[in-house]
Amino acid sequence: MAQTKAIAGTLERIRIGLQGIGESLKSSQLVVPAYQRNFAWEERQVSELLGDLAQAIKDREPEYFLGSLVLSAGEGEMLHVTDGQQRLATVTIILATIRNHFTKEQDTERADNIEREFLLKRDLRSKGIIPRLKLNTHDHAYYLKAVLERPSKEQKSQPQAVAPNKRLE
Repeated sequence: MAQTKAIAGTLERIRIGLQGIGESLKSSQLVVPAYQRNFAWEERQVSELLGDLAQAIKDREPEYFLGSLVLSAGEGEMLHVTDGQQRLATVTIILATIRNHFTKEQDTERADNIEREFLLKRDLRSKGIIPRLKLNTHDHAYYLKAVLERPSKEQKSQPQAVAPNKRLE
């Protein structure tokens, strides 16, 4: 009987919802815990995702199911990413690339909107940058510098990826 109550209590805390990836990035800071693997997708998985997205756009699909995310409560508004980190990281890389394109085309309004809504937010007190997705310990510093930071005119090349970051590159 006690075990049944414990399971029922646990199930009451589980919430299942239908929310787009953009809304997930906007509404909370998503954190890939240190115990999760590094970014592991290869060109094949990224190409498949881009091909599927292109086909959905071509077919004028009103929605595209990207896959499920499994999130668990962290500190404050933080949510830990238990499953879906590869897709989340890939989508933020795509969004950062779109932002960089708008920046290059001097469409700062669109670039700023993408950055503010999906990539970064600022702490009002410290004015520090808070990424909407924080990768694990091995990937995060490179991800901040090579993906989330806007390329500048002075920045001639991307930071050099070390072995654990080669796939992010």
